[in-house]
Amino acid sequence: MSTEKTPPWLQKVQEESWQAEILLSGIILYSLFQLPDLASNLIDKISQVYYYQIATEDFKAILKTAIQWLIIGFILHLFLRGIWIAFVGLSHIFPKGIDYENLKFSKRFDRKIKTIQSPQQQVTKLENICSGIFSISFFFFMVTAGLVLFNLVFNYWTFQLIYWAGLHEIPFIRWIISGPLIVLMFIYFVDFLSLGFIKRIKFLAPVYYPVYVLFNWFTLAFLYRGIYYAFVSNFKKVYIIIALLLFSFFSVIFFFNNFEFDNELSRVKYFVITYENSYLNHHYDDLRKPGKLVKVLSISSDQIKSNYLKLFITYQLYLEERILELHPKDSLPDKRGLRGDFILDEFQKHSRVAFNDGPELSMDLLLTWHPQTNQQGMVAWLDISDLPNGRNKLTL
Repeated sequence: MSTEKTPPWLQKVQEESWQAEILLSGIILYSLFQLPDLASNLIDKISQVYYYQIATEDFKAILKTAIQWLIIGFILHLFLRGIWIAFVGLSHIFPKGIDYENLKFSKRFDRKIKTIQSPQQQVTKLENICSGIFSISFFFFMVTAGLVLFNLVFNYWTFQLIYWAGLHEIPFIRWIISGPLIVLMFIYFVDFLSLGFIKRIKFLAPVYYPVYVLFNWFTLAFLYRGIYYAFVSNFKKVYIIIALLLFSFFSVIFFFNNFEFDNELSRVKYFVITYENSYLNHHYDDLRKPGKLVKVLSISSDQIKSNYLKLFITYQLYLEERILELHPKDSLPDKRGLRGDFILDEFQKHSRVAFNDGPELSMDLLLTWHPQTNQQGMVAWLDISDLPNGRNKLTL
């Protein structure tokens, strides 16, 4: 155990930390209630620029779960700080605490009442609890946020190896590539929940050390391991394990609650949506929910009364990179305006549309921003005067 003397400035900060805690809790708590939707929209925008399947729904659900742990921590902290302030005021008004002689209770009740702590003792106890909750809420947040980073690395790793190496046609290729990473993550998670059980096994420690260092960065553990080891080394291990198991249990509940299911938990088993059999509102500008982004393409409405259809296609970075790979670097234009014309011409060469599985048609594309979502993209006007009335299928 460390015997270092606490510096006076640090002792003063520790004694007066409640002021900063209350101020931070009040300000941050208000902002945190706005953050889940803002984070979800930010992830959608990032996914549209790079690749819309990298930032999946589980990525957003984990991030929302992390934010919810902060919200719970700050709410509980503010509530207990309110009780703490009440006892501080009470200790000032009644410095001697409870006057047992004035109560004149019988011996049985007198013994029971005397077990109640004095206001000064309550203040000290609540002070420790509040400071601990403030640390625990950040600890739970950082642990969950680490899973967000791991999820991003996991998806990006598999995407790079599969699509850029041309392996997407191999069955179960994603699990073949990501399987070892998942196994190592599971081992790291077991060590985390067991409070370092694997670290204590001498013949496994040298083998496990590289895994520990790797996931220490992947999961942002270097930011919260000080809090983790402080609690592990100062509390009974059984209490810490129970707390971590409860944290894991409720995190799973929060995750599934935040995940945007399509009846995954419903008793209805045959209502399975695919792009072939579905009618999805996000494809239509007049039906899309406010704040939601265009996934790949969109049209103005599900009912078109004119002879021309306005089609918007999102501009995605991975498509640009695939096109640039087809051309030597010295053949690419340098000027900004010429680059735009070049990439637009390439998109027109490689992009086709078809109606009702008919012949492929070329498009006259223009670069633009979507008027509702402000997403970068391309727009084309398609002649639909020859299409029959009723349902028609558009394929890009």
